[in-house]
Amino acid sequence: MAEDDPYVVLGLEPRPGLTDGEIKKAYRRKALKLHPDKRAASERDRAQKEFDALQKAYDVLLDPEARAALENLARARAASRARDEAQDAKRRKMREDLERRERRAAAGKTEEEEAKERLRVELARLRRDFKTRKRAYDAETAAERASASAPAAAPAAPASPPEHLFRTVKVAWRRDAGDYPVHKLRDVYAKLGAVEDIVIRDGKKKKGSALVVFADGRAAERAARAAAGDPANPLLAVRAATRGAAHSCASGDGGARGAGGPGGSRAGGADGVPTGEGGGAVPGASGGNVANRDYESVVLANMRRAEERARLVAEMEKEEAEEDGGPT
Repeated sequence: MAEDDPYVVLGLEPRPGLTDGEIKKAYRRKALKLHPDKRAASERDRAQKEFDALQKAYDVLLDPEARAALENLARARAASRARDEAQDAKRRKMREDLERRERRAAAGKTEEEEAKERLRVELARLRRDFKTRKRAYDAETAAERASASAPAAAPAAPASPPEHLFRTVKVAWRRDAGDYPVHKLRDVYAKLGAVEDIVIRDGKKKKGSALVVFADGRAAERAARAAAGDPANPLLAVRAATRGAAHSCASGDGGARGAGGPGGSRAGGADGVPTGEGGGAVPGASGGNVANRDYESVVLANMRRAEERARLVAEMEKEEAEEDGGPT
């Protein structure tokens, strides 16, 4: 039926060139309207059913195998209709009589039945996956409601950052003055120590940024202190995390400095934390590296979101705002 067609549910025109981005955008727009939290309490049950149908349609179109099965079924049906329309009434009757006799004599399935079976298997798999995700989402929602109704507790101690962040530096540069692809960054920083990995961050148009992971922390410290890159477009470097700097991972503080550009600052303690007159660390200081102040929080949020897809509404509203003219 039409209401079971994933394309109809998402309001999309079925065509071969339909991209994942178009599917995601259509899903986000519909989800913002159909999400149970956006509806009145009296419509909550119906809203949940509509949202589940929307999630199912989204999963089918975004999953390559399920989408291929759906398109295979559509092609089989279209081919069947085309064959029927090409035949006159007499030939159609003869073909239908012959097909009935063949179906009674043979145990095999027709092309359309095979396509239906494959689609049924894929939908069953997606249904199991969706139930698992929904249970996790319901448990998380219940925990959030319980936390909201519970008395305020003392703030928890900040979590220790992952060990690899102590061997990582964040670098930034101006894209309008030239770009730094992965191989160029590796050539620059391989001179200061063994480089394990480099991750380029996409997004900003005017600023390029990346994470450079070294084999040991000493190489990361040298990279944060060294002047690197083209003098006309220097690399601004900061440690991703430092020992004893509780806020370095969460807020990007502690060790930000210019890496050899004109007017670049080298003030700071042993781990690059800016110091006051008496040599003590200045709480909340960022070292002046505005380009990287929020970089770590964004990277860590992206890591956590890889397994937290249940936070649908907040994430979709954020992505929609960015697509409709957010900061670049």
